[in-house]
Amino acid sequence: MRPRALGTVLGALLLTCVACSSDPDPAAAPAPVTPPATNPCADGFALDADGACVDLPAPASCPGGTRPRLGSSSCEPVGWVAACPAGTTRDATGFGCADVAPPAPCSGATREAVGEPACVPVGDCTGAFPPAGAIVVDASLADAQVDATHVKTLAAGVAAAGDGATIAIATGTYEDAVTIEKRVTVVGRCAAMVEIKSPPGSVKAGIGVLATGVIVRGVTLTGHVDGVAVRSSGEATIEDVVVRDSRYAGVYVEGGRATIRRTKVEDTVPQADARGGFDLAVGVGAEATMTDGTLSGGVQAVLAGADSKVTLTRVVVTRQAPNPSSNVRATGVVAIGGAHLTIAQSILRDMTTDSAAAAEDDGVVELTDTIVRDVHIGGSAARGYGVTATYGGHVVLRSSMIANVANTAALSRDDKSTLELSSVAIVAPAPVGNPIGAGVSDGHGGGIAVSAKGKATLDNTVILGAWGVAAFVDAGGVLALKRSLLDATRGTSGADPTRSTAVGFVVLNGASATVADVSITRTSGAGVSLGKGSKLNGDHLLVRGVAEGATDGAGEGIGVGPGSTLDLEASVIDGATTSGLLIQEGSATLVRFVRSSVHGTKMARSGFGHGVTLGVGARVVLSGTSLVDNPGIGLAVDGGKALVDAVTIARNAVGVHAQNGSFLVEGDDADADTLGEGEVRVTTTTRFSSNATRVGSGTVPLPSPVLF
Repeated sequence: MRPRALGTVLGALLLTCVACSSDPDPAAAPAPVTPPATNPCADGFALDADGACVDLPAPASCPGGTRPRLGSSSCEPVGWVAACPAGTTRDATGFGCADVAPPAPCSGATREAVGEPACVPVGDCTGAFPPAGAIVVDASLADAQVDATHVKTLAAGVAAAGDGATIAIATGTYEDAVTIEKRVTVVGRCAAMVEIKSPPGSVKAGIGVLATGVIVRGVTLTGHVDGVAVRSSGEATIEDVVVRDSRYAGVYVEGGRATIRRTKVEDTVPQADARGGFDLAVGVGAEATMTDGTLSGGVQAVLAGADSKVTLTRVVVTRQAPNPSSNVRATGVVAIGGAHLTIAQSILRDMTTDSAAAAEDDGVVELTDTIVRDVHIGGSAARGYGVTATYGGHVVLRSSMIANVANTAALSRDDKSTLELSSVAIVAPAPVGNPIGAGVSDGHGGGIAVSAKGKATLDNTVILGAWGVAAFVDAGGVLALKRSLLDATRGTSGADPTRSTAVGFVVLNGASATVADVSITRTSGAGVSLGKGSKLNGDHLLVRGVAEGATDGAGEGIGVGPGSTLDLEASVIDGATTSGLLIQEGSATLVRFVRSSVHGTKMARSGFGHGVTLGVGARVVLSGTSLVDNPGIGLAVDGGKALVDAVTIARNAVGVHAQNGSFLVEGDDADADTLGEGEVRVTTTTRFSSNATRVGSGTVPLPSPVLF
C-alpha cells in the first residue's frame, strides 16, 4: 500500500469527535465500568475495566488431547478422545491412538495382528487330525492305499465328496487347482504344514467356489491366478488360511459372498497386462467380511467395486506398493462404483501408495476406531495421501487417526466428492531433528485439502504440525469446520526456522468455508488467509499465537484478499504478529467483524503491531467489537471505508488512523451501505479509552499480506 497524506476532515474530527475529545487519552486510569444487568458481550466474553468485551483468560498451554477454547479458561478435549481400542495405546502427542507392530514383516504361516507386537501363527497345528469321517488327501499314499476315502490329490477328494462332506488334507505340498460345486469343507492340518501350489501354466483359481456352504480352512495357497475365487451365487467361509503370490487376486469375490477369518493374504502381483495385484477384490454386487486378518503387500489391499459391500474388522493392511514391472497405481483400500467399504478397529500402515484409503465414483469408505499411518510417496503411482475422496467418492472417518502421512492426510477433490471427519486426530510427521512447531519441513505432511468443488466437514478434529497449511480449500471447494483445533502448522521456507512461513487455514479461488467453535494456534505467517473471491463465515473462531513469517513485515491473524468476504461473530484474534486483521484492497472485499476482539498484536521485526488494517477500496464493518492492547494502531485505514459502531478502542498506541484518501467522520448512522468512498464513520456509541494517541496523523507504512 502506498501511504498518502490525511484529508482535512481528520483535523476537523479531532476538534468535534465526542468519543475522542482529547488527544492523547488521559493518562489517568479510566473510571470503573458498571456492568449492566445483562452482559452485552457475546458468549465467552466479559467486560474489562475499559468497557471492552474480551475473551476469558486462557490457560498458558494445553496438554496433548486438548485445546484452548474461546470462552473457556480451561483446556477442552479434542480429537479422538474416546478410549483406545484393545491393543492400542494413547499416542505420544496425546492426540489419538497408536498401535504396536512386529519389528519385521511376518513370514510363512504367521501374520501381523492388531495390538500384537510379535507375529502370531495362522491357525493351530496341534489339534486332532483328520476329522472323523473325512475324505483324506495325502500325497504320500501308495497306489494300493487309495480308496473311496483316501486319495492323493485335492481334485480327487472333491470328485469323491458328496454334499456336506469334509475333505482333510494331510501334511505336504500339492500342485492342484479345483472348482467346488457342492457344499463341502476343505480343511488342512494347518497353513504351516499344508501348501497347495498352482500347477505350471494353470489359469484357474486355487479353490474356485460356485456352491453355497463351502468352508476352506488350514491351508496355504501359493501362486494361483486367484487364491480363492467365489463366483456366481457361491458362498465360502475362509479360516486360518494363507494366500500368497497370487497373480490377480488373493481372494476374489464376484456375485457371491465370502466370510474370511484369521487369514493372511500377501504379495499379490499384477498380470502381464498390469491388471490385478489385489489382495482382496470384491465386485458386481458381491459381499465380503474379513475379521482378525492381514492384507500384506500387493498393489491394492482391497478393491471394492460395482455395488459391492466389504467389511474389515481388526484387520492389518500393510506393505502395499507399486509393482516394479508396471506403473499400476498403488492403493491401500479403494471403493468404486457405488461400493461400500466399512473398516473398524483396524490398522492401515507402512505402505507406499497413492492413498491408504480411497473412494471413487460414488464409492463409500467408512473408517471407525482405525489408525492410518506411515504412508509414503513412490513416484506417480504412489503419491502418499492418507485418505482421498475423488470423482464423486465419499470418505467418512470417526474416532480415528491419520499419522505420519507423506502427502496430504485427507483430500476431497472433484464435484460431489465428500469427506466427513468426526473425532479424528491428524498428526503430521515431525521434521528430523526438530520438534513439532519448529524447524523447516521437508515438504511432507499436509493436513486436509478440498478442491475442485469437493466438500468436507470436520467436527471435533485436530490437525497437528501440518506442513505449510493445515486446512486448504481451493477452486470452489466447501469446508465446514467446527469444534476443532489447527495447531503448530510448520513453515516451509526462510533462513530463520522459527519464523518460516505457514498458514493454519487457507481459503481461495472461489472456495467457501464456515467455522464454529474452532481454535487456530501456534502458526507462523497467518492464522487464516482468504484470497481471490473466497468466503469465510461463522462464529467463535479463536486465532491465537501467530508468529511472524519468513518475509519481513509479513504476518497476520486473519488476512483477507481482494474480492473475498469475511463474516465473523463472537471471535478473537489474540497475539498475532504484524496485524491482527489485515484486509487487502478491492471494492468487492468485505469484512464484517461483530461482537469480537482483536488484542495483543505483536510487533514484527519491521514494526507494525496493528489491530485492524484496511486497504484501498475495501470495506469493513466493526460492530460491538474491541480493539485493545495493540502496540501499533487499533484501526488503520488506507484508502478503504469502515463503519465503527459500538466499538471499544482501548490501550493501543494509536486508536484510529486514516490515510490515502480515507477520512474520519462522526455520526449516528450505523448503516454500512451508506458509507461514502474513503469514509471511516465512527458512531457516538464507540468508546476510546487509555490509548496513547486517539487519532493518528501523517502517513505511515502498512504491512504486506502473507498470501494473495
